[in-house]
Amino acid sequence: MYTMNGCGTKLYGRTSTPDGYIATKWFCLVFIPVFPISSYLVISEAEDYDYIISSKKTYQMVKLDEIYRPHLQKFLISWAIAIALFVLLSYL
Repeated sequence: MYTMNGCGTKLYGRTSTPDGYIATKWFCLVFIPVFPISSYLVISEAEDYDYIISSKKTYQMVKLDEIYRPHLQKFLISWAIAIALFVLLSYL
């Protein structure tokens, strides 16, 4: 996962399982998830600090066969609400 100025890929969503948690990798623009790429079972994660202002997360993950549906549903609902608000406010 890599982002520069909020653009790139990032893990969003966290659903606990007995083996770890499920997260979905998203393509992001300005830290806003635009579309899902794939879902993973994250077994472990660690954060390494380089100097004072930067950090790097490392993950041990297993790729799932398809995108995790609850994460996709929340994403679609959020975008639908945002678009509805935009349309509603544009007519006021």
